[in-house]
Amino acid sequence: MPDRPSLTHRGNFTSYPFAELMVEIHQTGLSGSLRASFENRKAIFYFRGGRVVYAVTNSKSLKLFNLLLKRKKIDGATIAKFPEFTNDVAFAAWLVSENRLSKEEIDSIFVEQVEEILIEVLTWPDGQWEFDPTVRARSELDFPIFTSGLLIDYGRCASTETIMARFKSVEESFALTEDPPSNVTLLMNESFVLGMFEGLPLKIADLRMRSAMPEAELLRSLYVLWLGGFLMRSGWNAAFPANKIGAMRTATLVKTKHAAPITIHHLTTELEENQADSQETSARILEAEENTITLDEYLARVENAENYYALLGIKIGADEKSIKDAYFSLAKQFHPDRFHRESPEQVKRIQAAFTALAHAYESLKTKEARSAYDLKLRRDEEAKELLKSSGQNTSAKPQDRQAEEALQNFQQGLLLLNEGDDEAATIHLARAVHFSPQNALFQAHYGKALSYDPRQRHKAESALQTAVRLDPKNFKIRAMLVEFFLSNNMQKRAEGELNRFLDLVPASLEARAMLEKIKKQPARN
Repeated sequence: MPDRPSLTHRGNFTSYPFAELMVEIHQTGLSGSLRASFENRKAIFYFRGGRVVYAVTNSKSLKLFNLLLKRKKIDGATIAKFPEFTNDVAFAAWLVSENRLSKEEIDSIFVEQVEEILIEVLTWPDGQWEFDPTVRARSELDFPIFTSGLLIDYGRCASTETIMARFKSVEESFALTEDPPSNVTLLMNESFVLGMFEGLPLKIADLRMRSAMPEAELLRSLYVLWLGGFLMRSGWNAAFPANKIGAMRTATLVKTKHAAPITIHHLTTELEENQADSQETSARILEAEENTITLDEYLARVENAENYYALLGIKIGADEKSIKDAYFSLAKQFHPDRFHRESPEQVKRIQAAFTALAHAYESLKTKEARSAYDLKLRRDEEAKELLKSSGQNTSAKPQDRQAEEALQNFQQGLLLLNEGDDEAATIHLARAVHFSPQNALFQAHYGKALSYDPRQRHKAESALQTAVRLDPKNFKIRAMLVEFFLSNNMQKRAEGELNRFLDLVPASLEARAMLEKIKKQPARN
C-alpha cells in the first residue's frame, strides 16, 4: 500500500489540539480515522466527509453496557445473558434482536456515547494523535453527532493563555463559511465579531482596526466562531498540508472500494490490549475518579477556594502527576457540556467554574508555572501577616471579612473581564458589589461586564451611573460611562457626561481630548 505512509499524519495535542483537528477535518471534508491516546487511555474517531460518525474507547465507564446500566435501560441479568457484552456493536445488535431495546433507543445511546467520548478527549491536558485517511468504520455505523456545541463550549472555557498561543500572527485571515450551524446561540461579543464579516475575508489586523474590543476578547470570539463552524481560517499552522488534502480524500475512496470492512470487534480488542500497562498511572487515575464530589460541592469549592491548589482539591506543593490527575478527574466529571439541562443561571456558574479550573491547571501544570504561583502565594501570605502584625486585621470583624471577600471577587472578575469572559466576570463582580456597594470602581466594572449583554443594558447603565455618583471626579470611571453611551449610539449623552466632568475638573486634558474626538464624529443620535 504505497500511499499510506505519506498520507498518515501524526502529532501531539500540544502542537495541534484535538478541537482544532476536529475543525480541520470537518472543513476539509476528510474521511478516515483519528486515533488519540493519553497515558493509558485510547480512543478512535471515524469521519465521513468531515463528519464524526462513530467512536470507540477503552474507557470502561463509556462502554455501551455501562451507559445503558446508568440510564436503567438494562440490568445485570441482561448482561449475564450475552458473554460479549463489552463489544458495543455486537451487544447492541443482540439487544435489538431480543426486543429488549428498539433500534431508535440504541441509536440514541450510541449518539450519547460518541459525544461522551468527545468530551473526555477534549478534557485531556495532552496526548498523541494519528490520522489515517485509508481507514474508516462500516457504512452502517453513521450517527448524527452535533460537534459544534461541544467545540464552542471548549473555546469559551479555554484559558486566555491557551487561546493566545493558538494564533500565528495578525496576518491570519478568516471568512464566513457557506453552511454555518443554525441551532447555536452566540454570546453578544461573538455575534458582534461575526457581524464584522460582510462576505470578504478579514485579517486579525483588520478586525483590530474595526473594533475597540480588548485583544483577548477579540481572539477568543474568533476562536469560538472558527471552532463552531461559522468561520473558515487561513494562514495558520494547519496539521494537514494543503497540497495533501486532495490525495487524502482520494485515498479514502480507494480504500472503501477495495478493502474488506473493518470489524468493530478487532478495534475493541486493539483498544483494550496493553490496558494493563502502566499500573501506577491506572491506579492514580482510578483513585481520582473514585474521589468524586457532587456538582454543588464542586461549585462551592471553586467559588470559595483560597488558591488554585484548594480549587483542585490537592495540597500546596503537590507534584505534577497529582495536579494532572486532579484536573483530569474534575474536568471529565464537570465539563459544561454534561449540564445543558440545568437552568441558565446554573449553566453560567458551571461554565465560570470550568474556566477557573482551566486557569488553575494552566498556573500549576509545569514546574516553572508552579514556582511563579507559589511565589505569589508566599507574597500574599506575607502581606496578610504584615496587616495582622500592625493590628489591622486581628479582630476578624464581619465588615473586614466582607471587604476581603469583595476584593477577591473583584480581582477574579477583572481578570475574567480582561480575558473576554464577561459572563463569568459578571458573577464575580456582582459579588464584589454585594459585599462593597459603596466602592465606585467595583460598580463601574460591574456595569461594564453587564453592558456586553443587550438584555442587561438598563442594569449596566444603573451600575455605571452609581459609580459616577460615588466618585464623580474619577475620569476612568466617567470614561466607562461615556463609552457605554457611545456603544449604544447615544452620542449626545456621552458629550453631556464629559461636559459635566469638565465642570468638576476643568484641567482634565484626557476629558477634553475625548470630547473633541467625539465631536468630530458624525452624530448618531
